[in-house]
Amino acid sequence: MTVDPARWRGATVVVLGDVLLDRWLNGTPTKLAREAPAPVVDLDDVSEACGGAANTAANLAALGAAPVLVGAVGDDAAAERLCRRITAAGVREALHTIPGRRTLTKSRVMADGHILARVDEGDTDPLNDTDARRLCAGLPAADALIVCDYGAGTLSQTVLRHLVAERASLPPLLVVDAHTPARWCELRPTLVTPSFAELGDLVEPLDGPERANAVTAAAPRILHATGARVAAVTLDSDGALILRAGRPPHRTYTRPAPPSRTAGAGDAYAAAFTLGLLAGADPEAAGDLAQRAASAAIDRPGTCVCDLNALRAHPAAPPPLTPNARPPAHGSAVNMRT
Repeated sequence: MTVDPARWRGATVVVLGDVLLDRWLNGTPTKLAREAPAPVVDLDDVSEACGGAANTAANLAALGAAPVLVGAVGDDAAAERLCRRITAAGVREALHTIPGRRTLTKSRVMADGHILARVDEGDTDPLNDTDARRLCAGLPAADALIVCDYGAGTLSQTVLRHLVAERASLPPLLVVDAHTPARWCELRPTLVTPSFAELGDLVEPLDGPERANAVTAAAPRILHATGARVAAVTLDSDGALILRAGRPPHRTYTRPAPPSRTAGAGDAYAAAFTLGLLAGADPEAAGDLAQRAASAAIDRPGTCVCDLNALRAHPAAPPPLTPNARPPAHGSAVNMRT
């Protein structure tokens, strides 16, 4: 099934969740430090990008939709820089400033294309009830809603209870991208996009290609535990499986990529999957589209964003010649969390 991007152009998608500022400190290793067996990196440049839910919104905008970002930030310089990046990405923001809160920032130290360290700063405590209610009040009307829950405190229990109580007034197309997808079971999402690791005890803990068989066997449990109509389970270098009741799982494949190129590829995946469904595609075709978007997003360094031109130019990855062959061990494009 061919998915026509013109059918989602300009669609309003609300992205609700944990926003953060991604920073990339790029440099050249020159020697070992005297203080510790660690490289000394001469800093060449620093780049900043939308991270977390903000990156999901940036991917939606790059693909031609009209996203509205709802989340919480602090009253600090990081929030100001993040808001500038959000605006530059073509995203309309409806962020709530929480006095005294420190905006979450993730800084990656890079040397010759490799990540040496990641430094996380900012507050991840759950929002208090007053701030949570402000966040939920007056969510804009939209064609779809994506909930991005990465455990950074924005989507507190108060927010969860509000969304469950108001489910009938929310968009019918509701996507959950969460580290703990079962937490959102009562919301009855249209789609959840967990990685294999995020399924927890729903599947046997395995590694490599064997995970696909484990997901297939656990498909009824996964759909029941998440409350979702469709579950897209990403398997890193082994692609993804699209699950829905009464249908055999649909398999997609990806190409390997260095881990330093995969930050935020899961955001591109969730954004493209949502837009595919909005365009009227069935979940299998939308999953194919999402896999292409995630793979295309890794072609540039930094936090992954797939635009419409890159999506059109990027073909689907074929199945491996040997179905159980293990791809190279250096990572893959899909669902690498920020």
